[in-house]
Amino acid sequence: DDSVRPPCQGPAKEVLARYVLAASSMNFTCCHTQLRLLSRGSKFVFPTFVICVWVYLSAHLLGGTDRLHILVKQQLRASPIVHSVVYKRSLGNFKRTEKYSIQNTSLPSTDRCSFMIGDRTPGILDNNCPSGYVDELLFKREYAVFKKSNFRVFVYPVQLDVLQVQRAERLKQEVNTPNRWLIEQKRTRPVNVNGIYALELFFPLWLNSGGFATSDPTQASSFFLNFSCTALKNTQRKRLPGQLVTQSYIARYVHKISESFPFWNQSFPHIYVCSHDMGAECGRAAGKAFFRKTTALVSTADTAGIDASRALWNEHPSVVPVGQPSKVFESKKDISTLPMVLRENVRLRQKIYSECKFVAMFIGTVRERPLREKLLNLYANSSDMLVATNIYGDEYQRAFSASRFCIVPRGLVVFTPRLTEAFLYGCVPVIISDNYEPPLINLFSWNNFAVFVREAEIHRLRTILNRIPQQKWNLLMSALLSIRQHFLYNNPPRDQDAFNMLLFQIWQRTRLH
Repeated sequence: DDSVRPPCQGPAKEVLARYVLAASSMNFTCCHTQLRLLSRGSKFVFPTFVICVWVYLSAHLLGGTDRLHILVKQQLRASPIVHSVVYKRSLGNFKRTEKYSIQNTSLPSTDRCSFMIGDRTPGILDNNCPSGYVDELLFKREYAVFKKSNFRVFVYPVQLDVLQVQRAERLKQEVNTPNRWLIEQKRTRPVNVNGIYALELFFPLWLNSGGFATSDPTQASSFFLNFSCTALKNTQRKRLPGQLVTQSYIARYVHKISESFPFWNQSFPHIYVCSHDMGAECGRAAGKAFFRKTTALVSTADTAGIDASRALWNEHPSVVPVGQPSKVFESKKDISTLPMVLRENVRLRQKIYSECKFVAMFIGTVRERPLREKLLNLYANSSDMLVATNIYGDEYQRAFSASRFCIVPRGLVVFTPRLTEAFLYGCVPVIISDNYEPPLINLFSWNNFAVFVREAEIHRLRTILNRIPQQKWNLLMSALLSIRQHFLYNNPPRDQDAFNMLLFQIWQRTRLH
């Protein structure tokens, strides 16, 4: 289509951009013309030639698709050429137009990348500033398709008697089982609506209220296993019997739906939510087919499986059946979720680098959490680092406003609600949790609005943060505020909020199923 190809004439400074776009469009005559111009003494000959060859080969491999243009954009971000692609909808098809401009390779100025805080959602004021999105145009385009796709979820109308499950498991326990590990017979307790595990409660409710649930399974794009790990675990006082009851219940639940409905055995996409620390471990007793057929929406996104292997309760043979892997979270199919913190009426105030009282802050539980204990020992007495355990209410919220960075250290497992609070209160998160996969990692450029520090480097935390200049901090804040809405839960849900982003990711996976 000649209408989408770049022209072959123009200023010499635009030669590189024109050549790359020509290669990506497989316009061979234009490519040859631009290459001759490059050979006339341009100082960018060698680096541009390498880029152009790469793009030229990619054009053959990828067929000049939209995905190629995204890769081209990513290559050009590191070069003096700034290239933007604008999609316009015409007769049901997207057409692209190209714009070219020459910019400095230095960071954008603070003024150009300043951010506004008010009643509306804050955003980046200059398109040349780093964005929180991997590709904002592609995201908006795909999200619009998702909203029009008639995406529906069938919720299995199956509930089991938890008391019966408990009786069966208690009979299996050996006579010499310690009392603290004996299974008690108690009914489930509802999940705390204000707790960090409340997504298990709200998810099926929001499916119904938002019109995403369907009672006709033939119209469904995905199938939801409706159980609550936290409610099942809370029937017991101790973690080990709680996990035993949860895993046994889910194994029986899967067996029931496989007998009553044909969709499980026909490999339709299935999803479930387990916000509790056990995460995808909840399905171990259900067999390997459970992990193969389901997409887990879990907060414990431990890509190395360390938490699933070193905890004391995971040494019990009933908790970890023979042959089961320790790595239970799979990045390719499972979805990392934010811990639930329902959006409050938080009115952000403009945060100025020089006026922040603290370099960084952390307030939270420390007991039985080795990394946090080390953090407290290192910085509790620092004048420029607020590390404490007993600050609440308005003073807690003011601590976020008074700090340039918010420390997000792992808790008992890899995740913590401090991450959600960083978005809620508009504070650049410093994530200290090895092997943790943050939510929405395929859609957002986390390095543009967060700082990652390895657990072994915690003793250098102050030095690392002090080396981040004001200009870089402004860019981090600007990108954070531009994508903040996608990381917040609302009741009822709002378009493009954390709940809708979960559905969007599920929809993306069902398209690949």
